[in-house]
Amino acid sequence: MAISVAWKADEERLIREYADFKGITITELIKQAVFDSIEDYYDAVDLAQAIEENDGAPGRPWKEVKQELGL
Repeated sequence: MAISVAWKADEERLIREYADFKGITITELIKQAVFDSIEDYYDAVDLAQAIEENDGAPGRPWKEVKQELGL
């Protein structure tokens, strides 16, 4: 499937330069950005659900969890 996006010249230049800097294609750069954004969204939804299920009580400190797991 192909999706077309219209960019202003300065936007396209910035995107192209950043993709070149990362050593990837513009297509791959945009895919990464979109899927990173989707992943962030689902992480935020999961966090909100966990807080709600925990009645807003704070979680456990990472240091405590690491000790419990022997890490």
